[in-house]
Amino acid sequence: MTAYGSHALDVEWEVIVDARHRFDGYIIEIRTLDSSTWTEVGGITPHFSHKSVYSKRIDQLEANTVYVVRVKVYDKKLRVGAQSPEIQGRTGCGPPTLPPQNIRLTCPSTTEVRVSWEPPHQSSWKCSNVKYRLDYVEGEGTWKTIEKEGHTAQHIFESKEDTQWIVRMKTINEAGSSSWSQEETITTLVTIKSTTTTTTTLPTPTPYHPIIYTTTTTEGTPPKIWPPNDHLKERVVYKGKFNSETKHDQMFQNLDGPGGGCFFCSFHCFVAYRYAVGFLGY
Repeated sequence: MTAYGSHALDVEWEVIVDARHRFDGYIIEIRTLDSSTWTEVGGITPHFSHKSVYSKRIDQLEANTVYVVRVKVYDKKLRVGAQSPEIQGRTGCGPPTLPPQNIRLTCPSTTEVRVSWEPPHQSSWKCSNVKYRLDYVEGEGTWKTIEKEGHTAQHIFESKEDTQWIVRMKTINEAGSSSWSQEETITTLVTIKSTTTTTTTLPTPTPYHPIIYTTTTTEGTPPKIWPPNDHLKERVVYKGKFNSETKHDQMFQNLDGPGGGCFFCSFHCFVAYRYAVGFLGY
């Protein structure tokens, strides 16, 4: 007995010599390996006296299924004789009827995409072994294909961040393939970079000790204030703080300027003023 495709078996048998010319025909009985019920198939195959080898094709069978077959002979009086020895045969593979089930896409990290699935029920395989075809699109690319063995249940792709993936799958065997699964889509995440504000602390300079100057203006001649320390010219700013000693004018005035310069201000003539020059910072 040999398989003819996925849904038929070819059965062949040889008969003994019918010297008394009693044989009239043959009946084929069949059952699946897990069943005890016999079923007659194919009708009656007539006997010919000049023929010793017969064959019959049994169709409309299930794919990738083991069948048990026996042949019975009956005579011209329609009496059925003993059956032949039982033989076994398996139909060929048929295309799978179901794609993988419960397909899920997850992102274990921002640069990975995991595809996981469950195998379809084995009765849908229509073959002893199956594989899975996994088609995918990464970003703006085109469809690409990989194959996974039937015992596998996941695949991990390396990916770029913030990239969309589209995945579909189907079950395949030597006879064909199932329909496609529904397309699944996922987009990888983006790493959120924390912003750390770094405060750079400048070294604390040696404070400049204020020096108090006293001057008396003369008519038409404003006082000049020069930096007391030349080595601070290029890196500090001085403030001259002027406080009138007269009772009618107690206003404080702040004059800012780069080190190394001199300050001119308008004061009342013939009034004594006091001012201090000190280090303020970088």
